[in-house]
Parts: sequence; structure tokens; C-alpha cells
Amino acid sequence: MHTFDIVVTCKGRLEHLKQSLPQLLKQTSSTVFLVDYDCPNQSGEWAHKKYNKVNVIKVTKSPEFNLSHARNLGAKPGSAPWILFIDADILLPENFLATIQQKIKPKHFFHGNGIPASTYGTCIIERSAFHLAEGYDVIIRGWGGEDIDLYTRLEALGYTRNKIELQGINVLPHSDEKRMEFNPHKSIHYNQVKNRLYRTSIADLHKFNPARPNISKRKQLYQHIEFCTDQLFSDKQCSDLYLKLSQETIKKAGGNEKSELVRTLHYHMDSNPADWTPGQENKPSDHAASIVDTISVIKKRWPNCISTSNEAPVFIFASGFRSGSTMLQRSLFNHCFMWGEPYGNSGLLDHLIAPLLHLSAAWPIDNFFYDSNSAYKNLTDKWVANLYPEPKHLIKATQSYLEQLLKSAAIEAGQTNWGFKEVRYNAEHALFLNFIYPKAKFLFLYRNPYDAYRSYREHSVSWYLRFNDKYIDTPQKFAAHWVETTQSFFQFKDELNAKVLRYEDIINPAFNWDEINQYLGFTIDMQAIKTKVKNKFEKNKLSEDDLNNELKQLEKTVSPLASKLNYFLNT
Repeated sequence: MHTFDIVVTCKGRLEHLKQSLPQLLKQTSSTVFLVDYDCPNQSGEWAHKKYNKVNVIKVTKSPEFNLSHARNLGAKPGSAPWILFIDADILLPENFLATIQQKIKPKHFFHGNGIPASTYGTCIIERSAFHLAEGYDVIIRGWGGEDIDLYTRLEALGYTRNKIELQGINVLPHSDEKRMEFNPHKSIHYNQVKNRLYRTSIADLHKFNPARPNISKRKQLYQHIEFCTDQLFSDKQCSDLYLKLSQETIKKAGGNEKSELVRTLHYHMDSNPADWTPGQENKPSDHAASIVDTISVIKKRWPNCISTSNEAPVFIFASGFRSGSTMLQRSLFNHCFMWGEPYGNSGLLDHLIAPLLHLSAAWPIDNFFYDSNSAYKNLTDKWVANLYPEPKHLIKATQSYLEQLLKSAAIEAGQTNWGFKEVRYNAEHALFLNFIYPKAKFLFLYRNPYDAYRSYREHSVSWYLRFNDKYIDTPQKFAAHWVETTQSFFQFKDELNAKVLRYEDIINPAFNWDEINQYLGFTIDMQAIKTKVKNKFEKNKLSEDDLNNELKQLEKTVSPLASKLNYFLNT
């Protein structure tokens, strides 16, 4: 008996299936079930003619794609103890299941680690567990969330979640338009909000009543949530959902008076209806200010925090990925040890800044701080529940952290001068670095966004601004980050005494570096500028038509700023 049933679904993805299905058929100890979900390309008919080993489940008269329903149908006829659910755009290496077979064990389930993000829904589940969890929730429509919902329910049933390294896997690229082609609402963000609210409300209801609502009640809830999400994305831009948990009548003993006690879950959504855009991480909570506001507050309330450091690190900030920052970084190495995006995925700089963003004119109150000049040296009889070092120590601790991490390591490498280059942060982060290092030097680098995106898409991987919630996997996100960083460079360059460089200028052999050399206090290594160093990433196979389509999506966001900088799309 075979170990795995492989369930793959297809609706309008025949070009992907032609590449992925042969790899699925090469897997060990497995049977493949293809769900042709009213596919306009007749994928089931093609697969049946091409490979007689494929079991085809045909769905008709279903113009809207419901992945949960499709996967449930694909799992139904099989008999193997384990089921692999996979999308048609994912290419498996031939030894994938042979490797996984050595790791699977009862009461566990396995899913992709989300690198890249589209692999998160690839999962391997015991058939018995899948039936116990009642499969995927067919109420979830649109794009995204059905996988998280199933994983959550499996964990609630006592199954252990395992993230698997999907080494050797390739994801076939496609546009967001293709992703949303058979969904009634084309906005990814709309679908994310709607399905997140549904999953959250279901999970909250479970806390009060472990019995899962039946399909009729879930459908009614989902319709209510769709209405609320429509409100959110209308001109109103906010919405409230109320879920009644219970109602209890309280009667006065010996009298006729009575009161009603109603328990209700309340969800309030207030949002600008757009996809997540980079830069929002500057405000980690509703109570945190921007970096600019925070620095202003600190200077006014705690003037003794103003730094007198003589350190003069060099910081390169670039307008996103593939902007030429590594080339510029290499050109400084003869005089300055330049770290490259140190621990970039972790959001290191954001985490350092985060505690400071909560400082305000009102908090912390003054008597929270320990005053070393105070007459109160013995604190054993004092209220010390809230006892903070003064903010000057918080600032110095931040300095010490950076210097221990970056300066000390640079000294070990034989350099006394240090700095780093970054592609994830904007000029507000540079303001913070300037606040703690007033003598720091800043180079801001920007590049033609269309060329940068072409270079970005040549690679088979996408990158995170911060793992794993800030992923640059769409043209819109790439564009938003480019605009946000580039705008900030011009906004704060004078305040920072920064030098703004245009990539197309500095690669020109005729570019005059005298002003930059004088600013830095040393001479740029021109040989490093001329030398091309290949990176280690595999090339991506993206058709010219798909690339041009993505560039047009990019143009919608970048064009207002890009055109001012004389950048125009030429496909």
C-alpha cells in the first residue's frame, strides 16, 4: 500500500500544472489526485490523456474557485494514511516525499515554513487527523487563511505542528491578477481582512463553547463578516462586528424588577483600505509615536540625553533591494568596515528603537526614575514597584549595543572605522542614528525603480523587510517600499547633512567623487565601483509578458515620484 495521496488542484493554471505534475508523479509511494475545478483550460482532460496514472476529479459549473472545497474533494477518494496538499505552481524535487517519509510520525502534521510565503499552504496530514478536523472549512472563500484555520484546529485536537524545510522546491511566479482571477473580490487585502476576522471570531467563540459551530451557523457568520468588510472598504473605512454569546435575565429577589446581562464579542476595524505598505513598522503600537516625534520629545523633556559621542560611523541607506548598495558598500572597505544589512530579517534596528517610541511628555512619570543625586540612597522603605533608570541610560545602552555588535567586531577584523549599509530602513531610522551619533555620515542611494525591480525578479527568491510578516513578494509592496524610502531621503537629507546619490550617476566613469570623498574624509575605491561581483542566488525563469505585467503594476505606485526623477517605464 502506498504511503501518500497527493492532492493538487487546478483552475486556470494549466501552464503551471504542465511543469509541476510530472514532478508529482515521480514521488515515491504515492498516488496523485488532480481536482479540475471547472478549469477553463480543461486541465483534467489534458492530464488524463497525458498521464493515465493521474486520478482526475472533475468539478463543473463553479466559476468561483474555492480551494477548501477543491482540496476536500481531492482527499475524499484516496486511502493512503498520509495526504500531501499542494498547489499547481509548486515544483517538488524528485526525492521530496522519500525524504519526508523518514520524518513523519503519528499525531504530527507538517507544513511549509513560508519561505517563500506561497509554500505555507503545502502540508502533509494524517488522513485520520484530516477527517477528525472535518477537513478544510469550505465557508472560507476568496484568497488566504484556509490553511491557517486547518492548522489551528489540528493543534486544538492535540496534533503537533512541524514546519518543514522545503529545500529544492521552486515556486512558479505569477501576478496577483492571476492569483485572484477566479475570486469575486480582486483585492488581496480585502480577502486577508475578511478571512482573518472570520478565523479570529471562530477561535474566540471556541473559548466560550468548545463545540464547533455547524456549517449553517458558520455560513451565517461569514455573510455577516463579508458585510462588515464591505463597510470597512467603503467610504466609511471602519466597521464593527458584534457576536452575542449569551443573554441572562437577573431578577430581584422577592420583587418584580429584572435586568438583562448580555455577553457580546465586539470587533472594531478601522483602516485605510490598502495593502500593507512598508514604513508602518515605525509605529509598533497605537500608543507609539513616530521616530521624528520621539526624538523631539526626548530633546525637550530630557536634554541630558543629547549625545556627545565622538563616534563617526558611516551609514548607507538604499531605496530597497537591488539598488546598488552592495557596490557602494564595497567601495568603502579600504577605510571603513561596512557591515551588510546586519541581521536584517530580524528588524534589529526597529527593535532597538521600539522602547524609545513609547517615551512621551506624559510617560513615564518623573517619580518612576531613580535620581542618583537624590538624598534617598536607602530604598528599602520606599515604593519601588516602578523604578526605571533615567532615559539617558536607555540611550547609552542602545549605543553600547550597536558598538559592541558592530564596532567591536570591526576592530577584530582590523578596522577602527565602522558602519553598515541597509536596504530595509528609511531616513527616519537615519535620524535616530544621527541622534545617538551626531558625527555620523549618511549616504542615501536610489535607483530607477523599474530597473531595480527587473533585477529583483531575476532572482528565484523574494526577501523580507522583516521575517516573517514584512515580505516583498508583489510589485505593489516593492513599489511602496521604494517610494517610502526615496521620499524620506529627500525629506531629511538637509537635516542629516546627508549626501543623496543616484545609482545611474555613480556607475558613470565620468562621475566626480570629490564632494563625496571630502564629505567622508577618505577616498572611495574606484576599482570596487568598476568590479562586478556575482551573487549566489539562482536566476528566476519569468516570461517577458509576466514581467511587463508586473512592471505596469509597479508603475501605478512609483510613477508620481519616479517621473519627477526622470524615471519612466520602457517595456
